[in-house]
Amino acid sequence: MSTTKPLFRHWGRNWLWQMALLTAWSFGVSTAQVGARLHNNSLANNAKSNQSRIWFHDGKWWTIATYKPSNTDYIWRYNAAGDSWIRTVTPLDSGKVNRYDVSLDAQTGELAVLRSHTTDTKFYRFTYSAGVWTVALAKSLSNFGNTDNGNPCTLVKAENGDYWIFRIKGNTLQTRQSSNSGATWSGSINVKTGLHTARGSTAAVRFAQGASASYVGVAYGELGTAGVNTEYGFLHHLDGAPVDAWTDESQMLAPQGKERGNNQLSLVADPQNQLYLFTRSFGGGQPQARSQGGMGSGRRF
Repeated sequence: MSTTKPLFRHWGRNWLWQMALLTAWSFGVSTAQVGARLHNNSLANNAKSNQSRIWFHDGKWWTIATYKPSNTDYIWRYNAAGDSWIRTVTPLDSGKVNRYDVSLDAQTGELAVLRSHTTDTKFYRFTYSAGVWTVALAKSLSNFGNTDNGNPCTLVKAENGDYWIFRIKGNTLQTRQSSNSGATWSGSINVKTGLHTARGSTAAVRFAQGASASYVGVAYGELGTAGVNTEYGFLHHLDGAPVDAWTDESQMLAPQGKERGNNQLSLVADPQNQLYLFTRSFGGGQPQARSQGGMGSGRRF
């Protein structure tokens, strides 16, 4: 299958520089704003590039972070007037090994949260009213844990309402899918086997092609390992197609220099449905810039 979706990619080691580009990028809604650090009693134990824990709803910024005195994870709200973050009354789980990924449906206000865990991954769905998030569903996915806390699972909601979660385990990119708002889930589905490493990270987005075709895209980065030709990859799935029908276009992410893949990556889509993959490569000397799509290469999905 061929589409005309451009993927823009720039290889680089300077992660802060890449993230600065992302922060300064206008999504057609608002430009970057100056904010405040989280509360001194919060923990920075869930900072992973392939997961998103910040969202904007009802004119407010929100996030998930651990409250250090009780080691409990909470939803926090940014108080612009006081230039500070306030812990809400909505707790999630306890412990220091939880890794969260968030998906907000801006049209319905439905908030989905994936708590990635080595042995007890959990899916939450929240409703919102008058400044309060309330748990509507909590579903254990204990047989779909992340390999380790450095490679947590990721979550995305498709345009047709399906939820997908991804991980890498045993040299295999795997997914699970729910077509009923997270109430029930498919078994583990092998999206791609034969990866070069047993561990790695994934990042997923939804995007559209024209007026009628919508997709879920998943990028992966194999764990940078000395002596191994680790790679990045990208696959996409047409909404409504069989759950195991994935198109592999990883060849578009083949290295141009001596750089190698790594498990530090972030995949985002802009309002024009162009995909941007931010990476930090592993070894190989100086990286080489590269773009896919409308930045000169002419290659498109």
